[in-house]
Amino acid sequence: MKKLTVYCLIGLHMVFLLLTVFGGVFALWEIKVAYLHLPALIWAIAVELMHWDCPLTIWENQLRRWAAMPTYEKGFVEHYIFAPLLGQGRKASFELWVTLGIVGANILAYIYIAFLCLGLGGA
Repeated sequence: MKKLTVYCLIGLHMVFLLLTVFGGVFALWEIKVAYLHLPALIWAIAVELMHWDCPLTIWENQLRRWAAMPTYEKGFVEHYIFAPLLGQGRKASFELWVTLGIVGANILAYIYIAFLCLGLGGA
């Protein structure tokens, strides 16, 4: 049961991450998603650029200790995304470029939404 709790929190954290990354695209489909996405995106950008510890990561490590599972030092994205895909030898600037790419893609999505709302997006 303890491990299940940890895995549920990992799932919740992954859903938050997916919302942050793809929220602009989801908002193209349903504009109300923007009410969830924009605060999540702002929070994720702040955590990433300011090198803060995400509360969900802190909570996960506390639950891991409670469940007698190994903890990890770096953040959630580093542990579950970057390290498995890219290994430990990636450059620090890579994180910034990924963040800028995600922000840029979402800005483009919201610009397109604005054009649609203003009636400038097509026929």
